[in-house]
Amino acid sequence: MDVVVYAQQLVERGLSDTLKTGAEIVAYWEAQRVLGAWADRSDIHDSVEYARTLRAKAEKREHKA
Repeated sequence: MDVVVYAQQLVERGLSDTLKTGAEIVAYWEAQRVLGAWADRSDIHDSVEYARTLRAKAEKREHKA
């Protein structure tokens, strides 16, 4: 899901009392380093592909009972 769409959904659902607009939510995420967290990583050339690979690995993990 696109970050902007997600932020709009948060605003529409009223899930944030302090962050009222999508721009405020995105600015908050950037300040918290949620967005751009991997920007300085020289070993990750394609962040989308890297995230896709991480998700695929997580989906294949065996859960210990």
